[in-house]
Amino acid sequence: MRLLVTSLLIAACAALTPLAGARAGLSEGRTAYVQGDYAAALAEIMPLAKAGEPNAQRLLGVMYRQGLGVAKDGKRALYWTQQAVAQGNAAAQFNLANMYEAGDMVAKNFALAAKYYYAAASAGIPLAQYRLGAFYLEGLGGTTDAVLAFVWYSRAAANERSGALTAHAVKARDKIADTLSASEKARGAA
Repeated sequence: MRLLVTSLLIAACAALTPLAGARAGLSEGRTAYVQGDYAAALAEIMPLAKAGEPNAQRLLGVMYRQGLGVAKDGKRALYWTQQAVAQGNAAAQFNLANMYEAGDMVAKNFALAAKYYYAAASAGIPLAQYRLGAFYLEGLGGTTDAVLAFVWYSRAAANERSGALTAHAVKARDKIADTLSASEKARGAA
């Protein structure tokens, strides 16, 4: 029995060791990225991205999109961003939405931008919530809905930690609130 428990513990430790190494490599890669040492960031991030680590894939997509430590490459930026999106990475969903909204590295496509902003907003990313509010207000994703714009601006205001975005979201939310009927406000609150 002891041999079985010991064997299971050894197997569990062996299985978790790559995860610990991946987290360390990702942390080192992020630190190098923030410090502007893109060569070191790339050296840490690339193997992790290839191994399927979604945060590394997202960051690699950003590096290719902005030409940081690598030549700007729309195909690679899109590929790595989509790899992270496929794994449900909310920050990558926001990045992909932004790419489609701006027509940066991809053809401008508001419907796809709205789809990915919705995914990122639903995961709690305040800037995605704000952009989604704007999309509903302006009808950019195909649907104009002041109540949904009110809801997403409200969520952005509640979830954002910095003053600037919060102030913009509150201002947009309050401006819309002045135009809504009592029943629309009730629908938004629900």
